Amino acid sequence: MPRLHPLVCALSTLCLSVLAVRSEAAHSTFGFDVDRVDLVASSGSLSDDFDDGVISPWEITFGTASEAGGVASLTSPGTHNVVTDGGAFSVFLDRSDIQLEVDWAALGEFSVTSAWISAVPGPGESFGQFTQRDVGGGAVVDTAFVIALVAPSVAATLGLSPGLQLIQYQQQQTGGITDWFTIEGVLVDEADITGDVLFRTVLDGSGNYTHSVSLDGGSSFVSPFADTFTALGGSGRLSLFAYEVVPEPGTFALVLVGLAGLGSVKRRAS
Repeated sequence: MPRLHPLVCALSTLCLSVLAVRSEAAHSTFGFDVDRVDLVASSGSLSDDFDDGVISPWEITFGTASEAGGVASLTSPGTHNVVTDGGAFSVFLDRSDIQLEVDWAALGEFSVTSAWISAVPGPGESFGQFTQRDVGGGAVVDTAFVIALVAPSVAATLGLSPGLQLIQYQQQQTGGITDWFTIEGVLVDEADITGDVLFRTVLDGSGNYTHSVSLDGGSSFVSPFADTFTALGGSGRLSLFAYEVVPEPGTFALVLVGLAGLGSVKRRAS
């Protein structure tokens, strides 16, 4: 049987050790609860008040989620994941998500609202809702609306102001390559959160997304961002998620570079 060179054995051992350390050390502690979700469309509707103790029909796609006491809880430990625009920045997350498969084409125009038990994200934490649409030609459009407490270092990376804010981001990927990416943030005062936090996403018949939020339990809604556009049709997903930003796993990346090299991700021109 061929014998491995001692250097290869040493690098392999180092790689496994670093992976184990990063997996344990970078996990954070977060937890947010969803009280209800309402998806309303001209062709039908779906509501879930999470009162049967079973997370299905939602699927746990990242991290840890459970249903009990009339809420769906998204908590740590999460799954390590990276958000990137394909070139200019990468932000590493510890995240937990639940996902529902949705035939957006069949729904046509729709609104989806998720109600979260009143909470203020801690440093680096966020929670919100996310829609994903398959728009043809292998392209997928992701649109997310969240509330987050953004640290100065992450704010500089994303081109946002640091602090507690509402964030809207949208991207299109084709074959795993980012075609375009946009992100906007609006600062909010912690004192403005006086009740449950409700996120609402509305898609009209022209393909325009409107995001609005209520910080007072649904008594009032505001739309802090301009409408965004996406192609109509296609299937996709509705996700609820919570996360915390974690340090970039630099040591692990260096080990991988030493072993095999890292390929760059090309970003298509917008």
